[in-house]
Amino acid sequence: MPQFAIRTLAVLCALVALSGCVHYALVPSTEKVTVRSGMTIEPGIEWNRITALGAADTGNLDFWTVDGEQLDLLILAAGIEDGKPLFNIAASNEKPPAYRSGMPNEELSSLFESAFTKAFTAKVFTVRSLKPQTVSGGEGIRLDFSFSGEDELDRDGVAVLIQKNGKLYMIAHQGARLHYRPKYAPEVDRIIASMRIIDKA
Repeated sequence: MPQFAIRTLAVLCALVALSGCVHYALVPSTEKVTVRSGMTIEPGIEWNRITALGAADTGNLDFWTVDGEQLDLLILAAGIEDGKPLFNIAASNEKPPAYRSGMPNEELSSLFESAFTKAFTAKVFTVRSLKPQTVSGGEGIRLDFSFSGEDELDRDGVAVLIQKNGKLYMIAHQGARLHYRPKYAPEVDRIIASMRIIDKA
């Protein structure tokens, strides 16, 4: 198994506090999906949600893939609260960067870059574009990025981070630059467009 795949599995295990092996649950293409009681999206195609027997509930994050997490990975965050980390990596001794309610767009971008780089041990991370984004009445950003992991495979990605009612919502997708990210980019854009925040204020 490639080193990045091993690292990705280790990160996923830490992120969802797994006590067993990684498993997958089919996400049907035709159903509107509620993510962690915080937002709804429309998958468009069949995805596989990464789960595990005996997994502890971290409350906010879902991880989906089509062809395997080392090739493409969709990350969904539904309602991260003020002071909480974007990714909580239990295996790390370093305190993860935390979200602060009302962060300016530039700081949201820096938060994502810092958190993502640490979580996925990205050697090189480049923000290719950054622009404001409004989804479901919330304000935030869309950033397109590139990075390489420990396997030195070039990957591209997109992340939309939205703030609403003092919480942070995110849809991010990363995949191998050749084939996998371009293949699913239109589907991810449709998922982003379908995103609806469940307003609990």
